[in-house]
Amino acid sequence: MPEGVTSRPAIPKTGPALTRGLAGASRHPYLEGRPWPHLVIDGALTKKQAAAATVEIDAVPKEAMTWQVSRRIRKASISSLDDLGSTVRAILADLADPATVGSLSLLTGVDDLIDDPRLTYAGVYVTPPGGWQKVHEDFPKHPVTGLWNRVAVLVYLSEWHPGDGGELELWPRDMSACGRLVEPIAGRMVVFETSAATRHGIRPVNPGARARYAIGTRYYSPRPPAARPSSALRRSVRRPGESLRELIPTVGEMRDYLRAYTAS
Repeated sequence: MPEGVTSRPAIPKTGPALTRGLAGASRHPYLEGRPWPHLVIDGALTKKQAAAATVEIDAVPKEAMTWQVSRRIRKASISSLDDLGSTVRAILADLADPATVGSLSLLTGVDDLIDDPRLTYAGVYVTPPGGWQKVHEDFPKHPVTGLWNRVAVLVYLSEWHPGDGGELELWPRDMSACGRLVEPIAGRMVVFETSAATRHGIRPVNPGARARYAIGTRYYSPRPPAARPSSALRRSVRRPGESLRELIPTVGEMRDYLRAYTAS
């Protein structure tokens, strides 16, 4: 196990549905994804599992969440297993299972993937009513292990209805136009490689809708992606017609990033 990577405590799993969905996924539709390779798998969780996870997250106090509020993002995350309920912990255990990690390697073509027990910039994502995230490139390296951030998985939990907002936007590198909108339907899983080419963001959640909940996990490799990010940190990218000023990180954001990347 690479230096800095710790083991995750044993947690009961949710059952075979999530892992089976990945094991049965074909690389061909993944490669055919537009505007860049990705795969959307519906029914990765049952409605009952997604609903149970949503109830657990509803019970997490706001002070246990890490909030990011700036010109570039309005979103929270929960990365400590101690703050999460049994259903969410079980889903995370499934996503960390060696069989799941192996399936992700086969699907994406990224060898030697390694799960992150620290859940750095991962765990549960909460996009509240009125929340959003600008289009961005994900951070390139794990701040502690130095491994390359190579694959991301999102599993949506909240009930979603047309008009609620909170869709995942997939943008090409030239930012000519949004290539796909992925609706955050409960039980849906999204898999993609993280690189400078896979730009993505979150559309604003309607103020009258419920918060958008998603479980997010990241997988790392000693090898960098072909399209290396142009920044050492997460970099927001301007949509057509968007003001460049909206993308400038705040002093607080820069401080938080630097603190993470200088942690021992």
